[in-house]
Amino acid sequence: MENFWHVIYTAPRAEKRVHAQLIEMGVETYLPLHQVIRQWADRKKQVELPLFTSYVFVNNSEREYYDILQTNGVVRFVYHCGRPAIIKAEEIMRIRQFLEKTRGYRTWLEPEMEVEIVKGPLCGSVGRIERVGRHKLRLRISALGLIVQAELDRESIRVLQPA
Repeated sequence: MENFWHVIYTAPRAEKRVHAQLIEMGVETYLPLHQVIRQWADRKKQVELPLFTSYVFVNNSEREYYDILQTNGVVRFVYHCGRPAIIKAEEIMRIRQFLEKTRGYRTWLEPEMEVEIVKGPLCGSVGRIERVGRHKLRLRISALGLIVQAELDRESIRVLQPA
């Protein structure tokens, strides 16, 4: 049987736990993480958070489907057209490259701006800024079908003019 990359939806804040359990079961998983500085009342701390909240990628066969669903913290597989959505291995590689290439990048832009990524592994991708934080922006890239949250420098983004 051939294995395909799929996406599972997890309970809130259960991504790391689900990832660890699936690895123990021998399932190949990918949980893209990024570094974030969080501030508490008394200190700042750098933490690793999932790039896609409540999502974990799994490379599994149909035979492993029900075992994965029985894992504590797994809610369901993400479906497309009535079947578990298949993610191409190239897309997983693009996400890995994206995280590697954008480590440490920052930008400040306006929400609702349409931008094109002009540098890095997602070069040529077009997206719309959904939210701008102090050091990050949330960009929806339709080619991935998911929201990508990244730190990008200004030279990596080109604002597209309205048509």
